Amino acid sequence: MQQPRARSAIFLSLASWMATADQEEKMFAAHATTVQALDHARVALALAAVGIVVFWRLALRLLLALVVLAVGTGLAVVAQNMHH
Repeated sequence: MQQPRARSAIFLSLASWMATADQEEKMFAAHATTVQALDHARVALALAAVGIVVFWRLALRLLLALVVLAVGTGLAVVAQNMHH
């Protein structure tokens, strides 16, 4: 039969081990939340980057179309003035 003091030491050791398991579970949940938040931030950043790239590609194409239109109009005006 174990001594009362030995039993209480075993109980305290078991209780501290169980508290540690609870703490580890909370830490794991916090870690999972952090990983999930980082993953969401990464997705949001990737979507923002794609949006910026698409915007600038469209803006540059529109700018190029306006430049071509302006040059074409300018050449047409110069060609008409040359015949007069």
